[in-house]
Amino acid sequence: TGPRSTEIEMNLQLDQIGFVLPARQVLSEQLSLASLGITGVSQVELPRAERSEARTLVSGHDFDSNIALTAAEEGPILGKVALPELILPAQTKVSFAKSESPSQFRLTLPANGTNLNADVNGPVRVSSMAGGEDQLTFLSPKSVVFKAQSQEVNLDLTFRALPQKISPMPLAVQDLNLLRIEDRRGIEGLPVRQVSTILSGTIFFEELNGKKRTLRPGEVIEMESSQGEIESLELKEDIAVRFRGRVRGIVSGPADIHQDLMPTWLEWLKARQGLSLFWGSAIYLFGLVVGILRWLRAAE
Repeated sequence: TGPRSTEIEMNLQLDQIGFVLPARQVLSEQLSLASLGITGVSQVELPRAERSEARTLVSGHDFDSNIALTAAEEGPILGKVALPELILPAQTKVSFAKSESPSQFRLTLPANGTNLNADVNGPVRVSSMAGGEDQLTFLSPKSVVFKAQSQEVNLDLTFRALPQKISPMPLAVQDLNLLRIEDRRGIEGLPVRQVSTILSGTIFFEELNGKKRTLRPGEVIEMESSQGEIESLELKEDIAVRFRGRVRGIVSGPADIHQDLMPTWLEWLKARQGLSLFWGSAIYLFGLVVGILRWLRAAE
């Protein structure tokens, strides 16, 4: 056994990451996009455009569960689609995941407490997976408003170029999740399972003088609890994250063969050898002085 918690730094490349925001804060600044897809909304309020009045699209009638806004070109004019600054309440559960489409990432948020809208300007294509498509031209910056219908909403963010930084860091987080649920029930009745999202990475144990643990692709890392800061979150060909914080109960591997990564008391004490040597030397010198004084008194 060892200390109940330890300070770590993790540098990770992932295809998905989840976490909880312990306090109300900015998750992202305005993100300029090539396209924004959204799933889990009941209504989409489109503002007035050139040759088109403001109107409301209803799920199941005007579009299916998914609708997308794509920046289009009209001669020399390139349309604009952007996700405004996202300020989320405390205890919001957040997930970022790499999509199969190039330059696309999925942001999953709870519907409650999240204001969903998109900034548009110029030519913008509005389309759904059902095949409906309409190109609108907004003559000035406008806002498209979405109304959620499910417990969570998926935002598919397609960027013009990568890498993209989400916002100025650090971002206070807790309950870091490096696993995803893989639903295989459609494949000959196979069960649901948890799969690691780690592509590569390193853990540094700060209280063990920065002892390094290299992570293998697909290595399962679980934590009983975690609280700290994401110091950087960059969207590239994968998701690059640097996290620093205090964790409890960090283990590697599946449930039946867990390897405990928490420092033992012996490792903890070894890392403090310099401090031990200092006190050992101080005690030795104190004892030497006391011995000399006793000898001088005896000589008198």
